Amino acid sequence: MNKLKLILFSAIITVGLASCYDDKGNYSYKDLNSVEITGIDEEYLVEQFDTIAIYPNLTMSIDSDENNFDYVWYLYSNPNKPASDTISTERNLNVPIGVMAGTYTAIYQVTDKKTGVYYKHSFVIKVVTSFSNGLVVLSEVDGKGNITFLNSTKKLYQDVYNTSNGENLGEKPVALGNMFNRSYQAVLIMLGDGTGGVVVDPLNFAKIQDYGDLFWVSPNDSYSPTAMFRRSTSEEWVIENGQYHHRNFMYPGVAKFGASPVLGTDLFATIFQAGISGRVFYDNAGEKFIVHQTNYSGDVVSMPDSLFNPADLKMQMICGGDGFKDRGYGLFYDDDANEYYSLSFSCNGSSIRPLTQTHITSAIDIESAASLAVSKLSPQYFYAVDNKLYCLDALADVTKLIYTFDAGMTIDYIELKNDDAGLSDDDSKVMYVGTSTEGTGKVGSFHIMDVALNGTVKIRESYSNVAGKILDFLYKKVY
Repeated sequence: MNKLKLILFSAIITVGLASCYDDKGNYSYKDLNSVEITGIDEEYLVEQFDTIAIYPNLTMSIDSDENNFDYVWYLYSNPNKPASDTISTERNLNVPIGVMAGTYTAIYQVTDKKTGVYYKHSFVIKVVTSFSNGLVVLSEVDGKGNITFLNSTKKLYQDVYNTSNGENLGEKPVALGNMFNRSYQAVLIMLGDGTGGVVVDPLNFAKIQDYGDLFWVSPNDSYSPTAMFRRSTSEEWVIENGQYHHRNFMYPGVAKFGASPVLGTDLFATIFQAGISGRVFYDNAGEKFIVHQTNYSGDVVSMPDSLFNPADLKMQMICGGDGFKDRGYGLFYDDDANEYYSLSFSCNGSSIRPLTQTHITSAIDIESAASLAVSKLSPQYFYAVDNKLYCLDALADVTKLIYTFDAGMTIDYIELKNDDAGLSDDDSKVMYVGTSTEGTGKVGSFHIMDVALNGTVKIRESYSNVAGKILDFLYKKVY
């Protein structure tokens, strides 16, 4: 840089600095009337077309005159998309929600009219239809199958299948199946009347197809299903006539149940997880465990020198399932010795590793149990005899009477919530109990009970005389 350029550059800098220094300014600053929005829950559940009411608390830092503000409430079905639905321009929200069922991000915006500055509060609104989410109850009313539904907003609907289809469900109800797979969402209602049952739409319980249509080739002239299981949305199993059938949704095309490998003829109505892709069943006919994997189906590995031999137990399973710490738990009856045992084990591939074996001597009247269930919260079983509910410690062999229903009531069925419905851990601390009294018609009631870690229970809510003798519960979620 030559000397002349250097002098000019220095002069420019000096003038610039002087200008900044001499500019006294004449600015007028105002404090913003900031707004704090409280009193809005993180999430709301509303049935489609029902009214939602929210009354926020607004705290202003300077001027508390709420007439100086504009208000707007709007919904985003997807927060990454610019489009939104304005549902109100009032200070408080009190409007019917008519948008499609789904999960929405909701925004409450308060704008200062004088400054144009706005304040936002976001939360979630889940919109469901009458039959989107809730508890399906299968019962038998005067010899016929019957469906009762309690939705997530606590509205109860009776005779749902009959109303939707204009006909009775069929006879000898057995169980419910959750068919929420990659191809479709449906509920399977299993019947023991030879037809096998029906597949219904989860949003209106209208019949979609017959049970027999789920198979490539009809396995029997008369169907006799006892249970249905699934792995996420990719695989499903049914136990039909004592044997299991499998279908896979990982590949394109129509998925149907294939032929049974005939590894067992009297499979107990439960399933155990064995690694990522394996599933284990127990065959009461052969008194042994069998395994289904992607590339293998057969007996589990024999372990004659272990605590017990899973390939040759010589006992009948009366209760079982994935339990405490994701271990397999089973309650077994040795008919030769007239004794009961609780076994726990881990499943991996085609092998079962025995973990514990407890000789059960404390189980009061267990030979008369109408229904049994395995806990995932603690190493415990629950079972029902007449109007009494018992808790059995699977490791300490201690049985306690934890609840007694009124005289004249009989406990027909109990079930603990499980992960199959995609529920939270808190929800798994819930037990469904079905009871009935003598008579015809709607003599069945169901009760939702909270379960503590020590096995004690208390009733959260009851619904009396809304069903028949209850056979099964299924919690479904359809968004």
